[in-house]
Amino acid sequence: MKHRQWAAFRRRLNQDLLRHEQLHFDLTELSARRIRTQFEDLPRLCATPAGDGPISAAVADITGIVAASAVVVGTFVAFGRRRKILSEYHRQMDAKREELVAAIEQQLQHAIDLFYTEIGSVFSPLRAFCAAERRRFDPLLSRVREVEKTLAVLSAEIARSRQ
Repeated sequence: MKHRQWAAFRRRLNQDLLRHEQLHFDLTELSARRIRTQFEDLPRLCATPAGDGPISAAVADITGIVAASAVVVGTFVAFGRRRKILSEYHRQMDAKREELVAAIEQQLQHAIDLFYTEIGSVFSPLRAFCAAERRRFDPLLSRVREVEKTLAVLSAEIARSRQ
Protein backbone atom coordinates (compact mmCIF):
# COMPACT_ATOMS: atom_id res chain seq x y z
CA MET A 1 0.00 0.00 0.00
CA LYS A 2 2.75 2.45 0.97
CA HIS A 3 4.67 1.63 -2.22
CA ARG A 4 1.63 2.60 -4.33
CA GLN A 5 1.24 5.83 -2.38
CA TRP A 6 4.92 6.63 -2.87
CA ALA A 7 4.68 5.87 -6.60
CA ALA A 8 1.61 8.12 -6.93
CA PHE A 9 3.43 10.86 -5.02
CA ARG A 10 6.45 10.58 -7.32
CA ARG A 11 4.24 10.70 -10.43
CA ARG A 12 2.51 13.83 -9.13
CA LEU A 13 5.85 15.37 -8.24
CA ASN A 14 7.31 14.54 -11.66
CA GLN A 15 4.23 16.01 -13.35
CA ASP A 16 4.52 19.17 -11.24
CA LEU A 17 8.22 19.46 -12.06
CA LEU A 18 7.50 18.90 -15.75
CA ARG A 19 4.84 21.65 -15.69
CA HIS A 20 7.31 23.93 -13.93
CA GLU A 21 10.02 23.30 -16.53
CA GLN A 22 7.44 23.67 -19.33
CA LEU A 23 6.70 27.12 -17.90
CA HIS A 24 10.42 27.98 -18.18
CA PHE A 25 10.40 26.79 -21.77
CA ASP A 26 7.23 28.79 -22.56
CA LEU A 27 8.74 31.94 -21.05
CA THR A 28 11.90 31.44 -23.11
CA GLU A 29 9.81 30.94 -26.26
CA LEU A 30 7.76 34.05 -25.49
CA SER A 31 10.94 36.10 -25.04
CA ALA A 32 12.37 34.72 -28.28
CA ARG A 33 9.17 35.69 -30.15
CA ARG A 34 9.30 39.21 -28.75
CA ILE A 35 12.94 39.55 -29.74
CA ARG A 36 12.15 38.15 -33.19
CA THR A 37 9.29 40.66 -33.59
CA GLN A 38 11.56 43.53 -32.57
CA PHE A 39 14.25 42.33 -34.97
CA GLU A 40 11.70 42.06 -37.76
CA ASP A 41 10.71 45.68 -37.14
CA LEU A 42 14.37 46.71 -37.18
CA PRO A 43 14.69 46.93 -41.00
CA ARG A 44 11.72 49.29 -41.15
CA LEU A 45 13.14 51.40 -38.36
CA CYS A 46 16.65 51.40 -39.83
CA ALA A 47 15.62 52.07 -43.41
CA THR A 48 17.06 55.25 -44.85
CA PRO A 49 14.91 57.57 -46.91
CA ALA A 50 16.92 56.44 -49.92
CA GLY A 51 15.60 52.88 -49.37
CA ASP A 52 18.72 50.88 -48.66
CA GLY A 53 17.08 47.46 -49.08
CA PRO A 54 20.13 45.18 -48.99
CA ILE A 55 21.31 46.63 -45.66
CA SER A 56 17.85 46.09 -44.19
CA ALA A 57 17.77 42.48 -45.41
CA ALA A 58 21.21 41.81 -43.96
CA VAL A 59 20.16 43.25 -40.60
CA ALA A 60 17.00 41.11 -40.68
CA ASP A 61 19.03 38.01 -41.51
CA ILE A 62 21.44 38.67 -38.64
CA THR A 63 18.61 39.35 -36.22
CA GLY A 64 16.88 36.13 -37.25
CA ILE A 65 20.06 34.15 -36.71
CA VAL A 66 20.58 35.77 -33.30
CA ALA A 67 16.97 35.09 -32.29
CA ALA A 68 17.13 31.47 -33.44
CA SER A 69 20.43 31.01 -31.60
CA ALA A 70 18.88 32.47 -28.44
CA VAL A 71 16.00 29.99 -28.70
CA VAL A 72 18.35 27.02 -29.17
CA VAL A 73 20.66 28.11 -26.35
CA GLY A 74 17.65 28.81 -24.07
CA THR A 75 16.27 25.35 -24.77
CA PHE A 76 19.58 23.64 -23.96
CA VAL A 77 19.97 25.71 -20.81
CA ALA A 78 16.41 24.88 -19.72
CA PHE A 79 16.93 21.14 -20.25
CA GLY A 80 20.31 21.25 -18.51
CA ARG A 81 18.80 23.03 -15.52
CA ARG A 82 15.93 20.54 -15.48
CA ARG A 83 18.39 17.63 -15.37
CA LYS A 84 20.33 19.29 -12.52
CA ILE A 85 17.14 20.04 -10.61
CA LEU A 86 15.89 16.46 -10.98
CA SER A 87 19.25 15.07 -9.92
CA GLU A 88 19.35 17.29 -6.82
CA TYR A 89 15.72 16.46 -6.06
CA HIS A 90 16.40 12.71 -6.20
CA ARG A 91 19.52 13.09 -4.05
CA GLN A 92 17.62 15.08 -1.41
CA MET A 93 14.63 12.72 -1.49
CA ASP A 94 16.91 9.70 -0.99
CA ALA A 95 18.59 11.41 1.98
CA LYS A 96 15.23 12.41 3.52
CA ARG A 97 13.82 8.92 2.95
CA GLU A 98 16.82 7.38 4.76
CA GLU A 99 16.39 9.91 7.57
CA LEU A 100 12.70 9.11 7.88
CA VAL A 101 13.27 5.34 7.87
CA ALA A 102 15.95 5.70 10.56
CA ALA A 103 13.64 7.84 12.72
CA ILE A 104 10.76 5.38 12.33
CA GLU A 105 13.02 2.43 13.14
CA GLN A 106 14.28 4.23 16.24
CA GLN A 107 10.74 4.99 17.41
CA LEU A 108 9.65 1.40 16.81
CA GLN A 109 12.66 0.04 18.70
CA HIS A 110 11.89 2.38 21.59
CA ALA A 111 8.23 1.25 21.60
CA ILE A 112 9.29 -2.41 21.58
CA ASP A 113 11.71 -1.82 24.45
CA LEU A 114 8.96 -0.09 26.46
CA PHE A 115 6.58 -2.96 25.72
CA TYR A 116 9.06 -5.56 27.02
CA THR A 117 9.79 -3.43 30.09
CA GLU A 118 6.08 -3.13 30.86
CA ILE A 119 5.49 -6.85 30.31
CA GLY A 120 8.45 -7.64 32.57
CA SER A 121 7.14 -5.38 35.32
CA VAL A 122 3.64 -6.91 35.04
CA PHE A 123 4.99 -10.45 35.39
CA SER A 124 7.60 -9.61 38.03
CA PRO A 125 5.20 -10.15 41.00
CA LEU A 126 4.06 -13.44 39.49
CA ARG A 127 7.67 -14.54 39.01
CA ALA A 128 8.46 -13.64 42.64
CA PHE A 129 5.33 -15.46 43.88
CA CYS A 130 6.21 -18.58 41.89
CA ALA A 131 9.79 -18.55 43.26
CA ALA A 132 8.51 -18.21 46.83
CA GLU A 133 6.01 -21.02 46.34
CA ARG A 134 8.72 -23.19 44.78
CA ARG A 135 10.95 -22.63 47.82
CA ARG A 136 8.02 -23.46 50.11
CA PHE A 137 6.94 -26.63 48.28
CA ASP A 138 10.34 -28.03 47.22
CA PRO A 139 10.90 -29.76 50.60
CA LEU A 140 7.38 -31.19 50.46
CA LEU A 141 7.90 -32.36 46.89
CA SER A 142 11.14 -34.07 47.91
CA ARG A 143 9.32 -35.77 50.79
CA VAL A 144 6.54 -36.93 48.42
CA ARG A 145 9.14 -38.49 46.11
CA GLU A 146 10.75 -40.27 49.04
CA VAL A 147 7.36 -41.60 50.14
CA GLU A 148 6.63 -42.77 46.56
CA LYS A 149 9.93 -44.66 46.48
CA THR A 150 9.19 -46.23 49.84
CA LEU A 151 5.70 -47.21 48.70
CA ALA A 152 7.12 -48.75 45.54
CA VAL A 153 9.56 -50.81 47.60
CA LEU A 154 6.79 -51.90 49.98
CA SER A 155 4.50 -52.74 47.09
CA ALA A 156 7.20 -54.92 45.57
CA GLU A 157 7.78 -56.68 48.88
CA ILE A 158 4.04 -57.31 49.33
CA ALA A 159 3.83 -58.74 45.83
CA ARG A 160 6.74 -61.10 46.53
CA SER A 161 5.32 -62.22 49.81
CA ARG A 162 1.98 -63.21 48.18
CA GLN A 163 3.63 -65.50 45.78
